[in-house]
Amino acid sequence: MANTIVFSALVDYLNKAYKKGEPKRLGYVLNHHIIKGGHLSAQPMGALKDFVVIDPKTDKSAVIDFPVLRDNPYKIDIASCAKIIEEYKPELIILGRSAMLNKEPVAEIRSIINELNYCRRFSIECQLS
Repeated sequence: MANTIVFSALVDYLNKAYKKGEPKRLGYVLNHHIIKGGHLSAQPMGALKDFVVIDPKTDKSAVIDFPVLRDNPYKIDIASCAKIIEEYKPELIILGRSAMLNKEPVAEIRSIINELNYCRRFSIECQLS
């Protein structure tokens, strides 16, 4: 339920000056895949489905899974993550999962964002479940 409130507040913020017509939704979202410990409520089939745009290339929710290391499918591959952030410029990055096996690389991801000078509209949500 907490994720729904966060997603709703972000969409309300996006639409604060836009009151007519179909409300804007969140752009690309970077998230943990559910099979790799991501929480159901932060998945396109969970609470996120009503708040994220449809990717015109795939015709699916614009949710990108964190890339993971080959030898540890529960640890984020930071180098690949940097490329994804640069390419997609996600409006929301969701860290935290149901299965916390490794420390989340919050500082490393923040560093990537700083290096790319990508602070236009950005949020890091750390899920505590």
